[in-house]
Formats: sequence, C-alpha cells, structure tokens
Amino acid sequence: MIKISSLQTISMVPVLLYTAGGAQCTILREGANLVSWIPANGEEQLFISRCSGTVDGLPVRGGIPLVFPQFAEMGPLPKHGILRNVIWDLIAISSQPDCATATLQTEFRAYALPGWPHPFRARLVVELQDHAVFLQFSIQNTGTRTFAFQSAMHTYLRLPGGTPVNIHGCIPANYFDKQLQTWCEPAMSGPMHINTATDQIHQSPATRLQCQAGAGRVTLQSGGFPETVIWTPWREGAAAIPDLADDEGDQFICIEPAAIYQAQELAPGSQWQGRLRLVAEAAPESETKPVQEPEPDNCTQS
Repeated sequence: MIKISSLQTISMVPVLLYTAGGAQCTILREGANLVSWIPANGEEQLFISRCSGTVDGLPVRGGIPLVFPQFAEMGPLPKHGILRNVIWDLIAISSQPDCATATLQTEFRAYALPGWPHPFRARLVVELQDHAVFLQFSIQNTGTRTFAFQSAMHTYLRLPGGTPVNIHGCIPANYFDKQLQTWCEPAMSGPMHINTATDQIHQSPATRLQCQAGAGRVTLQSGGFPETVIWTPWREGAAAIPDLADDEGDQFICIEPAAIYQAQELAPGSQWQGRLRLVAEAAPESETKPVQEPEPDNCTQS
C-alpha cells in the first residue's frame, strides 16, 4: 500500500510508504531525507529534533540525511555538502504484497554551486518491508572529469532518553576522535559502550552492527562505505547545537556508514553506490539468527 500526503506546497510533499503488515516510513523531498521509520507492530526508530525548522537555513535535524560531496566542515562547501537543502524529484513509486519502494533523484549542472564545478546525478531508492528498510544511494558522474568526494548516510537512531548504548560488531580499527583531535588505536574487542558525548570516525565499515538500547535493537548493514562514524552529543553537548533542544542530546545516536578519509573517486560516466539496511527487533537475551546480506529485494526499482 502506498500513500502520498500533501503539505502546504507541492515542493514539500513528503512520500509515505506503507506495507500490508503495518510498517510505514516518510521521506521528505527536501534532501531526500528518510525522517520516519516505524516497523510493523513497532515504534519510531529514527530521531527528529522538535527544534528542527527553528533556525533559518538549517535542514531537518535527524532522520537519515545524505552527505555529499563533503563531510562536516572538511572543505569549502556548506556543512555536509549540497544535497540536504535540495528538492528532489520523485521519479518512481511502487508496491508489492511484502514491500513498497520509492525512487528520488536530483541533478546538478557544472558550476551550479560555488566550490563544486562537477555535474552529477544523485539517486536514492528506499525499500520498506515489515521489519526492515533498505536505502540505496548512488552518484553518477555526468561530466567529463574525474572527481573525488566524501559521503555518508547520517543515520539518527532514536534512543530512550538517558539509556546507555551498546554497539556490537565493530571491526577493530584505528579511529579519529574529533573531540580529542587525535588518532587512536582500537580498544579491545567487545561491544562499544556509550553513555557520554562521542564523536569518532572509525577506519572500518559498518558491515553488520547491532545498536542496543534498553529493550530495542537495530541491526545496521552497509556496503560501499569503507568507514563508520559514531556520534552523539549526549547531555553535555546538546546546548551547543542551535537546532537541538537541551534535553535531546541523549535521545539519539548517529551510526553512519561513511567515506571520509577514504574518499571515493568517480570517473566520467561511472556510478558509485552506497547501501544501508536497517532491521528492527526486540533485544533477545540469547543470540538470534543472522540477518540476510544488505541487497535489495525484487521489488526495488533500478
């Protein structure tokens, strides 16, 4: 089942996907941001700040913003690049008994923005299933020169406020601690426990991570991204973020498949693709069966 709802202007009409089993998700056309994901018989899994929209010029705080071609302030472009404030076109939408799919796209001409001379086409495919959502983000170089870029899927996972987080499945690798401004060696193997402000760029992919907080667990699987960002301001850092309420700092954690220090290169006519699959389940006391590899199902539109 598919439903498209309308807001005040056609450019801001969000796309709503539903499954027959009761799952639903919402995608904003501004930035192609997946701002809500509710699995069947479940609760909201993504965080959105109630202060979003209160600061002029800032996009929505939360959801899964798409970062391209610059991460954070690591270059001359606006923070996290140029896609978050762009109105994307909805080019395809479909449903089958067990899933619903939407495809959004935007294109940039050469020199469309200061500091970025390269033309490209960006596309996002979102596939919703009863207990999972799959995102496929692609960039095609439509110009005549090779360019390098950074990228990330800036995933804001919703937390029960104040609940410590355990992240299982981290591949030991060196990481850059943005708070300390230094490279660090990996800790001993085992779950990563977070109950304070954290901002790290790990030199290993989010092949299969499990984020557990309280009675809920979300499994993340990614492809095409060589690094992983783990960030939360927690209580002590919220006040420094203008579009975040002071009591929201411990209500989310960002676990982001990324390509930052390992930037990607794209030749003319070539296409890069990054993938993210999220699966929601109650946190069991014992191990559960493995989650399938993060590949789109047959109903995904190409």
